[in-house]
Amino acid sequence: MVCNRCKTVVQQLFNNVGFQVLSIELGKVVIKENDNNNFEKLEKALKKEGFEIIKETSKALIEKLK
Repeated sequence: MVCNRCKTVVQQLFNNVGFQVLSIELGKVVIKENDNNNFEKLEKALKKEGFEIIKETSKALIEKLK
């Protein structure tokens, strides 16, 4: 996420899938813990908009350094 529009799109995607976003910043989304396990649906929605969830810590560090 590199701009406010990206943050808005990502927040809407999380909300649409049923996650409550507590905070959002460049490369990091904090959500409220819940029983909603729609991660596959979320990943598909993010990918459709050109985003992805980084699961590996080493990959996350590389993206952060970019």
